[in-house]
Amino acid sequence: MNVENEIYNIVDENDQIIGQASRKHIHKNKLLHRSVHTLVFNSKKELFLQKRALCKDENPGLWDTSSAGHV
Repeated sequence: MNVENEIYNIVDENDQIIGQASRKHIHKNKLLHRSVHTLVFNSKKELFLQKRALCKDENPGLWDTSSAGHV
């Protein structure tokens, strides 16, 4: 299955599941869905970021959290 067709839960403002849709549909329609972001700091309390690949469909080439994903 390609990433655009992955199915995720749609949630309301209280994080209650109200439906399901493809990643592409959720992002295109800006629907609420669950994701997680990880912030990584070194011993100097400096934050590590990553620059998103230019081939990404969401925010290509921009700085982002150390890691992230849908849940």
